[in-house]
Amino acid sequence: MVYISEILLDSSESDSSGWVELGNSGTNPVTLDTLSIGVLDDGPSAAARLPGNITIHPQSFIIVSLGRHGIAGSVPSTLRVPKARGGSIAVWDDGQLAGRLTYPPLLKDQAFGLTLPPTYNESLIQAASVSNSPGSPSLLQSPTPGAPNSRLRQGPPAIVGTTSGLAALPNSQGNATISAAVLPQGAEIQSVQLIYQQGYSEPQTLLMLPTRCGHFTATLPSHLFTPGALVRWQVAATDSQGRTALDPPDSEGARKHGIIVRDAGETTFLPLLQLSCPDSNAPWSTGPETNAAGRTGGKGGVMGCSMVFSDEFYDNVFVRRRGASSTAWPKPKIKITSNKQGKLFRYPGQTYRIKALYLNSNWMEPGENSYTREPLMWDALGAMGVPALGAFHAVVHFNGAYFGRFSLTEEWSLDALEARGLVSRSAPKPVLWKANSGWMSNLRWDVSRRQIEQYYGLEESPSGTAGAVTELEQLMTGLAGGDSLPRSEYLFQALHLPRVINYMAAQTLVLNQDRCTKNYFMLREAATGQWSVLPWDVESGFGIDRGYGGVPAPDYCILACEQWNSPLYCDRQHVQDVPLAGTEGTWDFYGGPVPPTGGGQPFFSFLFQTPQPQPSQPFQPQSQVQPQSSPQPQSQSPTLQPATVSTTAEAVPAQPDGARAPQPPQFDPGAIFMRWIFGRRRLSSTGRSLKQAPETVAAPEPEESSPSPQTISDAPDPFYNVDQTKNRNAMVYNYSSSFSWLADAVLGHPRTRSMYMRRLRSLMDEFTSGKLEALVHKWNNVSSMEIARDCEKWNCPRDPTLGYQQLIVEQLPIRRAQLYDTYSVGGTHPLIPGPAAAEAQQTVAVEMFMEDLSGSLVLRNPSADAVDLSAHKLVASLDYDFLPGTVIPANDTLIVTLDVVGFLRRHPGKGYFVVGPAQRGTERRAPKIVPK
Repeated sequence: MVYISEILLDSSESDSSGWVELGNSGTNPVTLDTLSIGVLDDGPSAAARLPGNITIHPQSFIIVSLGRHGIAGSVPSTLRVPKARGGSIAVWDDGQLAGRLTYPPLLKDQAFGLTLPPTYNESLIQAASVSNSPGSPSLLQSPTPGAPNSRLRQGPPAIVGTTSGLAALPNSQGNATISAAVLPQGAEIQSVQLIYQQGYSEPQTLLMLPTRCGHFTATLPSHLFTPGALVRWQVAATDSQGRTALDPPDSEGARKHGIIVRDAGETTFLPLLQLSCPDSNAPWSTGPETNAAGRTGGKGGVMGCSMVFSDEFYDNVFVRRRGASSTAWPKPKIKITSNKQGKLFRYPGQTYRIKALYLNSNWMEPGENSYTREPLMWDALGAMGVPALGAFHAVVHFNGAYFGRFSLTEEWSLDALEARGLVSRSAPKPVLWKANSGWMSNLRWDVSRRQIEQYYGLEESPSGTAGAVTELEQLMTGLAGGDSLPRSEYLFQALHLPRVINYMAAQTLVLNQDRCTKNYFMLREAATGQWSVLPWDVESGFGIDRGYGGVPAPDYCILACEQWNSPLYCDRQHVQDVPLAGTEGTWDFYGGPVPPTGGGQPFFSFLFQTPQPQPSQPFQPQSQVQPQSSPQPQSQSPTLQPATVSTTAEAVPAQPDGARAPQPPQFDPGAIFMRWIFGRRRLSSTGRSLKQAPETVAAPEPEESSPSPQTISDAPDPFYNVDQTKNRNAMVYNYSSSFSWLADAVLGHPRTRSMYMRRLRSLMDEFTSGKLEALVHKWNNVSSMEIARDCEKWNCPRDPTLGYQQLIVEQLPIRRAQLYDTYSVGGTHPLIPGPAAAEAQQTVAVEMFMEDLSGSLVLRNPSADAVDLSAHKLVASLDYDFLPGTVIPANDTLIVTLDVVGFLRRHPGKGYFVVGPAQRGTERRAPKIVPK
């Protein structure tokens, strides 16, 4: 019989991440083909399958590695085991539990396993909670992988298997029994006590009595378990030598066992998160880190909180308010972290654990509050093929009382990336940066290394902070044309273009306004060596600026003005922000916005200033949709910033349907160079040949003004490859900086712009005729009852159903009309191509890439239109499923290869559009491009 003999969960050896030793106590060999190993609580579905070509001989052992590294001779696996706390590892045979080993919290290099007793008896097996195991579990003197275990370690008692969570709830007789197995470590057990407390009262003690060999129990008073009550406990054991042990131990980051009793009157069908803190101000706390004291000002919160979520109890977690612009909201956004306990939390149905939970209050959205925008956005992005995080609604109880409905979203992590196929555990770690700041985290090239660490957050890196900073600097420089490659070639070398193109097109389709300078992650994948962009904090999606039936805002006229509506949004002519009222938009990094007089004003004070109407007319699409009902219109919707103030006397060209363009910024003399380089935007969708040489041009004479979008010629931009990093004095730090250097580079080059526009058209045709509406209906149906309950609790300022109505009646129809009637062929701004020709993918020719012996294939698009391959796959000598966003420009090529990194290394700087890694195919007939 196979059993778990020994474990070492955390090794200091550089070539090992830990291991599990399996033994065979039977008389016959055992193959591993039906076996899987994993964490007992996760169940067999999440267990790691073991390779079937390996045999454990009688009275022998094999070693299963944890993580990507293993000791010599170990069996590789994807098994991951919690290290910061005790638990149980299990072995399943065809899904049936075959053996388990329950272990206490273990230190680095501490082995735990079975010791052979003088005589074998069943009681020892029961006491140790081990099936099919010839011994009892103990802390071992030293690790012995692949060999008989060492003797037990001399020390205080080891306590394992203490009752916790839902198992501690009183039974039908009102008894709440707590049990634990206490293992001697060289001396007899003298006494075992249960230390318990309700809420944050003084701890009480009960004597635990032995019930069978090694097991001790005590019964907690039933009156402790009132609805919403927090009850926690520890087990203390003392041996005959006076040595004591606690489970869990009293150490930093340790947690007690416990439960928060669910109120039987809570009947929600949404997930329930129960939170308890020693300070009732914890959800609002932003003060300096304190022990159980919530204060305002700075960043901090309350430690020592407890939580039950997804039927699991968590203790000693950290709670604080999150967000910057949301600190004035009556209903807070909340962050719950594991408080130095590592990856602790797990969402429903999730196989991996995470360090933090993000609770979004949905108190303020663009337009009317739908209270569903964040999970709706993640759902929509995922449906469009953008890597998306899981998001859902949950009901929260705080300190025993109903606290409201919140939406929960995890943050990007290595586990989240792996679960979505973006990275592999067998590959080197990726580089993952989070954009935190705004104008300084828009991938601009002129930030210092210190500022990079200040305005971006490093989440993952194989080479430490210094190496990751260098790689991000190289990306920023390349996007500005400062790389050794021309910018037109650099994009194809450095960017994972399918992911970037698809991300940009999807965000444009749903008009996510708050994405140009922050709320995204940059991922450098090891498999391709290229950078992708990932969404984050998407609550500004499905953008609109007014209340239901209201009029456009005078400043942030989202869904009404060219600045935000354009498919070119986030380039330098379609920036995210507007000037501050009464200022020139100057930005002081430490004091916030600064008026022209030089006097300071409170940071974010502009959020609460009264906007002044402008003489501009809102954008009206040709097929303007009117509300189907007649809610009371608002005279003016709440605004995020004061109205745009004119800072120039230059004439403003006419905009579609009479709308007035955003005011161009007032540059200082040192910025005139930037204007004649960046002021031209060529809207050609013309492709280029596979090996077209980059243009070399001389700098032109400065111009007085920048042309408007609709008057720009279709000629290739002769200044696209000019190195912008040569003129640091031209960089500005005001609202005109609020564009994305990534989007600006992609939209400024004909090849990549045509890819983006074709993908946008594909998404328009697929999603704007019912699919997005269906998602809105879905989330409203899931949440409407809890939204009404939440609004009653928090006194929502308006009817909570208006947001749902506005999405269906106004936002989606208006956005659809804009994209088709104004920005598509035949409109006043014909940026988006017409519908794709039927079977356009069949016009793509597939041929061998003769310059490369690895078998790479060239896909050639001979037509005058870009071809979107997102819904197709290649079946040939190489098999490849094209990722969403894979578009071949007109008269251009795409190369499919086994090794993207190797191919680009062999053919650097040629502007090849390369995707992969492909798989060796089995199809020997003519290559085909077929639907997935």
